[in-house]
Amino acid sequence: MAGSMYDDVKSLIEKRGQAVRFRYFNETFNTGSYDSDSVLTQSGTDLWVSGFPQSLATTQGSDDSVLLQQGKILTNDLKLYVQGEIDTETIFKLQIGSPTGENYSMIEAGVDAPLLNGSPMYRKIFLRRLTTGSLFGEA
Repeated sequence: MAGSMYDDVKSLIEKRGQAVRFRYFNETFNTGSYDSDSVLTQSGTDLWVSGFPQSLATTQGSDDSVLLQQGKILTNDLKLYVQGEIDTETIFKLQIGSPTGENYSMIEAGVDAPLLNGSPMYRKIFLRRLTTGSLFGEA
């Protein structure tokens, strides 16, 4: 049953999703002064996966509306569902769409990853559009 449920979620994301690019970064710090800047350099190659973007659910009592009321997310933020094995612990930015698309970063509200037999079934990532297309400190 658990395997079937995991496969169903994975299949839904793959079939109904859009092309999403994960670009991962390493962070280094320029030292030598009291206000050292961090510099982000791309780590490895881009990872293209299927993702299912959705607008926030603003219905009273929904998880999204609670985060909105707390000020943790904004009304124009997005949520994106991806497969559970995708790395969301490293610094990254996302592009939704291929070959071009909007760039997003994960926001403080973070990632929700419900477990099934100890492994995440999927990851729900809260995103904010990068108005410049780049992360702060991106080289």
